[in-house]
Amino acid sequence: LLFSGVKSLQLTSVRLGCGNGLVFPAFLVLRHLELTGMLPEDDTATVVATVAWILRWTPSLEALMLFFLPEPEDIEESDYSYIDEEELLDRHKLKYDRHASLAMPDVEIPCCLRETTKEINLVHYERGLAQRTLTKFLLHNATVVEEVCGEFAQGPLWIQTKLMVEIKGWVVKTNGYF
Repeated sequence: LLFSGVKSLQLTSVRLGCGNGLVFPAFLVLRHLELTGMLPEDDTATVVATVAWILRWTPSLEALMLFFLPEPEDIEESDYSYIDEEELLDRHKLKYDRHASLAMPDVEIPCCLRETTKEINLVHYERGLAQRTLTKFLLHNATVVEEVCGEFAQGPLWIQTKLMVEIKGWVVKTNGYF
């Protein structure tokens, strides 16, 4: 009851989607929610289920921001002294594979996606399987969304353009907005 009147909330997790045994109180007047964390690629169904579980407890949500943290770098800091800027850009993690299989998990659709969520923001989108599955789930079910904003991870412009077209296609097919 202490936070029941909260209208804006930021939650950060090392791994977004590790929701086994998740206890999440109802936030009946919450309007803006920011979820920050890395998405585990090994269990996309759990990622979607955890976010859907959180959204079930926010029936008045208007804006959702997903801030995807990048995986930790494997490159030693000393390696950077020998890399020029162009070579560093080539080490990006931005992905695009239009043929990658995408199985949508069977998850109950939270009412906020169908009734109140008008804005979805994606920050540091790299299009890993978990990010893609979660994004597609949200956009296919957010029937009243009016605005989708995306900030892609650093990488080649042609990949960023393909990602934008893919996301835009999900929005247009769902409800006609972008």
